[in-house]
Amino acid sequence: MLYSGTVSAATEGAFLEHPSVAISLDTRTNPDFRFAARFSREIIRFIRENGLRERTALKRERPALPPEKIRGVSITRQGVARFREKFERRIDPRGNVYYWLSGETPVEEGNPDADARALKEKRITITPISYDLTCAEELFG
Repeated sequence: MLYSGTVSAATEGAFLEHPSVAISLDTRTNPDFRFAARFSREIIRFIRENGLRERTALKRERPALPPEKIRGVSITRQGVARFREKFERRIDPRGNVYYWLSGETPVEEGNPDADARALKEKRITITPISYDLTCAEELFG
């Protein structure tokens, strides 16, 4: 999540005290945003009617599935799974070598409330996020 431009835009909006949502679709190929857009309008309506805590944004991610295959919505916490980097050596049409970043993010098995787990279970995730990355445990013991 720390590398996401979508999340960065939402946290910047929250920092500037604007209600913000990072909206993502869990796919890298052939995205179909129609259902995601309709569902996102509902989230925005909810925020307008109920508000969010000061300087809080939402991260909303949807499995790349047809609406009838989605199993619901989960309020989740940010997972801590790390992306496993893998670089593939490739050659472009002009014969130049380049490296393509590929890999996967393993599902966090130890936390049933994590966003990645809910996505794997075919659920839309909504995660409240904040830009304060202070480690309270380290600071306050």
